[in-house]
Amino acid sequence: MDINGCKDKKIFLTGASGFIGRVLLRRLLKRGFRVRVLLNKNDIKIDNPRLEKVWTDINSLSLDKHLQGIDTVVHLAVYMGNMKDKNGKKFYKVNYAGTKNLFNLARKRKIRFIYCSSIVVKGKGKDWYTKSKLRATNFIKRSKYLNWVIVYPTTVINVKRAIEGRTPGFLMARIGSSKRIMNIVDVKNVAKALLKIIEQPKTKGEYVLGGINIGVADYLKKMARLKGKLYLPVRISRCLVKNLVFLFWGKNNLYNILSSEAVSQRVFSKRAIEKLSYEPKRGLKVLL
Repeated sequence: MDINGCKDKKIFLTGASGFIGRVLLRRLLKRGFRVRVLLNKNDIKIDNPRLEKVWTDINSLSLDKHLQGIDTVVHLAVYMGNMKDKNGKKFYKVNYAGTKNLFNLARKRKIRFIYCSSIVVKGKGKDWYTKSKLRATNFIKRSKYLNWVIVYPTTVINVKRAIEGRTPGFLMARIGSSKRIMNIVDVKNVAKALLKIIEQPKTKGEYVLGGINIGVADYLKKMARLKGKLYLPVRISRCLVKNLVFLFWGKNNLYNILSSEAVSQRVFSKRAIEKLSYEPKRGLKVLL
C-alpha cells in the first residue's frame, strides 16, 4: 500500500536502536517508507518487509555500498560516553569522524542528509561530547554541499516512561542553583518533527527542537508529584560531585561537564514553529 507516496522512498537511518531512533523508525515504517538501518552492536526487534538491516561501522568506507538507492540519510547515532572514559578518542571517532565519513559518502551520491546535533553545541561546554558534536555540526555547515538539515533537540524525555521509572536528568537537576532553567522536549515530538522534515524534501537549514522551559527544582517537584512521591528540596554542590567523580573515576566526561558552572537553558523553537508547524508543548502538558 502506497502511504502518502512514501512507498518508493528509501531512508538510511543510523541510531535506530537509540532513544529517538526507535520512535522515529516505527513512524517511518507506519508511513510506508522503506528503511535501511545501520547497526553496530544493538539489534532491533522489528519484523517488517520494508525494513532492511546492515551491520558495519560508521567509519568504514564500505558504508558507501549501503547508500545505493537511498533518498535520505537520517543520522541519529551518537556516542554519549560512560564513567570509564579517560579521554575523548571515542567521542571524536564516532561523533565527529563517523559523521564526517557518512556525510562525505552522502555528498558523493548527492543524497539529502539530516543530522541530529544537540542544543549543547550552542553553549560553552568544554566536555568531549559537546566538542565532538560541535565539530561535526560545523563540518556540515561549512560544506559546499547544501542539501542538509541539522536539528538541535534539547533534553529529550519520554514522559510516560519517566513517570513509571527513573527521572531523566535527576542528578544534574539537583546540582547547583534551584532557579536554573532547563528545557525538556518529548521524544515523540522530536520524532514527529524529523518525520515532517523527511516528508518535505525542500526543507533545509537548522531547526531547534525544544519543548518547555522549566526551573530545575520545579521539574523535580512536578515529577515527584506525578510519581506519587514526596519531593525533598535537597540541593547538591557542583564542586562536591565533581570531586567525587574524580576520586572514583578520574577526569572523565562528567568531570569535564561539572568543571564549568551550569547555566540556564532558555530555548525557543521559533523557526521550527513557523516552518514545521512544530508544537513545543506537545507531550508535556502534565508538567505545565
